[in-house]
Amino acid sequence: MRAKLLIFLFILVILPSLSHAVAQQSITISGVVTDASLEGETIRFQYYDHYSFFGSWPTSHDTEVRIKDGKFLVKVTNIPKVGYLVITLPQKYASTNGIPFLAQQNDDLTLNLNNGEISFSGKGSEKYNCQTQLVHIEPNYVTVFSAIDSTYFPKQFQSYDRWVSKKLDLLQTYKQSIEQQAYDLIKLNILYLEDRYKMIGIKYYLESENNIEREVAKSAFVDYLNKKAHYNIPNKNDLDSYAYYDYELEKSILISRLNCNKFNFYSVFHDVNKMYKGTLRDRLLLTLTIGEVSFRDSTDFYRDQAIDIVTDPFCLNALKSKKSVLGKGSLAYNFHLQDTTGRIISLSDFKGKLVVLDYYFTGCSGCVHMARNMPEVLSAFPDTSKIVFITINLDKNMSMFKKAVKSGLYTHEGNINLYTNGEADKHPLVQYYNIIGCPFLMVVDQNSNILNSDPPYPGSRPNATLEFINILKDQIAKM
Repeated sequence: MRAKLLIFLFILVILPSLSHAVAQQSITISGVVTDASLEGETIRFQYYDHYSFFGSWPTSHDTEVRIKDGKFLVKVTNIPKVGYLVITLPQKYASTNGIPFLAQQNDDLTLNLNNGEISFSGKGSEKYNCQTQLVHIEPNYVTVFSAIDSTYFPKQFQSYDRWVSKKLDLLQTYKQSIEQQAYDLIKLNILYLEDRYKMIGIKYYLESENNIEREVAKSAFVDYLNKKAHYNIPNKNDLDSYAYYDYELEKSILISRLNCNKFNFYSVFHDVNKMYKGTLRDRLLLTLTIGEVSFRDSTDFYRDQAIDIVTDPFCLNALKSKKSVLGKGSLAYNFHLQDTTGRIISLSDFKGKLVVLDYYFTGCSGCVHMARNMPEVLSAFPDTSKIVFITINLDKNMSMFKKAVKSGLYTHEGNINLYTNGEADKHPLVQYYNIIGCPFLMVVDQNSNILNSDPPYPGSRPNATLEFINILKDQIAKM
């Protein structure tokens, strides 16, 4: 009798609470689209358990929905209490594209698209409306027409402070309608983003060829560090702030520049490992080794070191996943892509040859710069029996691809020119390697394994072109 009673109580009390807990681990977004021009368009939803602009961190959910009859519906399940949602809308509504919205379990939203305006309604919507409005508050930069002096950075920083003050004033108007944790995190993101922008401004002049400008920038950075606590132990809210990691890493890079007069990957890596602890250290090492940090160097060695150091499960999984795809010796993705005539070309067609893959898109200035230095590389290999050079275009239609090839800005005679079939960054090849910026250069060996996914980019610095040529020659000599 007692056993039956316990079972009855379990069914009556425990099971409903468990199902309620599971139901809360999701976000639901329905769409009301009164703009008829959007019918049939797609919207992309990317959910990140943890987010960093620098970091290129992996998504936990990535899905696209098509607008049909003015509606759409998407549900993101099995999420932590706090994360970030990036919504990619059609061009007419693109003002918030790429912006990470702070998201929480049990948000139940309606996204309204009407006459070029974006708004949210439903449970949790106020924090999304607040973040949408924050995007539209633009900073007022100090215009410089000549070399900077000691007054420049104080004026620039005052301008940033006024910008942040406007954002905080707006956030304050939502204080009663946004849950406290969300309010605190949005505030932290505002503050850390401002500090990161200050770091970026200083970094620009630290790289100046003008000695006076460099000294002014150094002095401004030292003053900034003296006013800010350095290497603080973060609190829980800091660790949930996407802008926090980017700010701390930007600061570490500037300290390296201050000590070495240039960016030194080795120095930053070891400073981060030495000066930071726990989750913060792990996530900074993750960002440094797989993220969009402005350096070109082979990072396989450091990725392996980071794997040995970090203990945070998220970071460890991200590092191992990245290594398994781009690490030396990993099997390369066997693509099947069109050339300018529509003929399908596969990577496997070139087994037995060294393959240089160069990814680009129309309008990429860095791609044009690198392409200007590629003829020196091509001319170093007149015998093409053991090597092939392939360019892969990420444009969204065949016409743009053909124009890019014809222009001669991105490719050269002797290249095999391929195209991602109009799928651009959504093509399986691009997503497999998580290519989020171009130019992207990689080398595949004669066995279709990755030889180098981060070689020196021709023209990126003195001797880089020769270094790249030597990497290819050394491999050919072993074949």
